[in-house]
Amino acid sequence: MKASSLVAATALAIAASAVPSPARDKFGPWGEPMNLGRTINSACANQTCETERPAISRDNLSLYFDSNRPGSVHHDIWVSHRASVNDPWEIPKNLGPPVNIAVEEFSPNLSPNGHWLFFGVIAQAAARGSTSGLRTGETEMTTSPGRRRSTSAAH
Repeated sequence: MKASSLVAATALAIAASAVPSPARDKFGPWGEPMNLGRTINSACANQTCETERPAISRDNLSLYFDSNRPGSVHHDIWVSHRASVNDPWEIPKNLGPPVNIAVEEFSPNLSPNGHWLFFGVIAQAAARGSTSGLRTGETEMTTSPGRRRSTSAAH
């Protein structure tokens, strides 16, 4: 999803907030979108980098996303931390193995308690210990300290 698509998705979310809902009534309308800057939205000389599908930790101090920025094999999952909600985001770090070992990892999502990271993969099965060829559309999860299990069958 390119930056223009992220802006479009944000605009749809803002438009949806105009529709009466219990959440809107409880929390009020959405604010204006705010670009997180070059630390998160890295600028690449060749303009092919994408930073997509963010997920934030419950304490709002860790931001997970997938990206094909320099340092990625293809699309990898990255994390950026900050000391407090008033501090800037640190330079993102590639999660590396055992999370990023496939052709593509994407759509990180944290469990409510923050102990599980779920994400999608498009993987060479050999990287996962199988000989059945390319597998797509799997959901995987990892726990601290990096134990990894597949949670759905390939499509």
